[in-house]
Amino acid sequence: PTWISGKRVKSLVRFSSRETFSKPSILIVSAQALCERLLDPEFFLKISFKAKLGSSYKREEFLNHLKEIGYREVSIVQEIGEVSARGETWDLFSPLYPYPLRLRWRDNLLYSYNFFEIATQRSITENKETYSALSFLPVKESFTISFYQKNKVLKENYKESLQKLADKQSFPTSLVSSLIDSLNQLPLSPTARLYRPYLAKNTKPFLEVFNSCFFLLINKKEIFSELYKFEEFLSHKEFQARKSQEKLIPPYNVIFETVENVKKALEVARLVQIENAAEFFEKEKESNYTVKRLSEFLPPFKSSSVKTRLKIMNQLLGEWVEKNFTIVLCALNKARVRRLKNLVKDKCDHEEQVNTPPY
Repeated sequence: PTWISGKRVKSLVRFSSRETFSKPSILIVSAQALCERLLDPEFFLKISFKAKLGSSYKREEFLNHLKEIGYREVSIVQEIGEVSARGETWDLFSPLYPYPLRLRWRDNLLYSYNFFEIATQRSITENKETYSALSFLPVKESFTISFYQKNKVLKENYKESLQKLADKQSFPTSLVSSLIDSLNQLPLSPTARLYRPYLAKNTKPFLEVFNSCFFLLINKKEIFSELYKFEEFLSHKEFQARKSQEKLIPPYNVIFETVENVKKALEVARLVQIENAAEFFEKEKESNYTVKRLSEFLPPFKSSSVKTRLKIMNQLLGEWVEKNFTIVLCALNKARVRRLKNLVKDKCDHEEQVNTPPY
């Protein structure tokens, strides 16, 4: 669904920002997630769509571009990633903003906008932050051949990836040019997906994307199943609150400023995203202190095993950990240690592994 992929893209962009982690922060993740590669947040920013108030746009092209980056045309906007184009008044919901937008046109001139409530579909009259330019992040994470053929950023990335592959395999330059030309004229369905090799250049290890925060690592399936139940519960409550015009804090941006609040949240949700936990690290920032305090609200385990795992991680990542962030480990098994070793090896090599073209 677009509302899920849209929030994923927003999270990647927001969490990679230095402003987000200007204070000590904790991100609670699984061991598996820590070993994954993610699309580079800069990649989404490059292909995001921006519009300035007072500028002219061809409305048909404007709408088509929104569709290409994942927006779905509907009659009434209710979720992130939806757009409704009715005459000179358009509604759309970008993941960057807390409320959906209502754009107003005069012919091809975008002259004003305002936010509106989903439940009532009425404009919000109270003062909100104003923007001279609006940004529309993609609400999907894979892109079609058709979108590639129109997008200069993707073309340049693909060409560079092919060139690296050609240099590595000693292919003639003419072959690279012919591959580029053939991709521009591929007789494929417009909805065919283009993954590799252009995405290889645009992926980063999880640790590199989130390199400014502290991690609490949890590796228990039952905790994650509780997370999904909790998110569904909060989403339902938020939707019902909007219907009855009650105000409810969005469930996806939970802020906890004290250890007690963190503990309480984990008891309820079992897994939460924690931002700006400055008080948590106010007195000390040493690894031993962090392990001791976090162990108070982690599932039961032997303290010696935690110290051992932390020691293993420090040996694996060495100075990289000390310079960038602290990682607290829980239930890290041998298989994941091997994956982490490979991850670190990839990082140290500093070379992108480029797969062969998908044809």
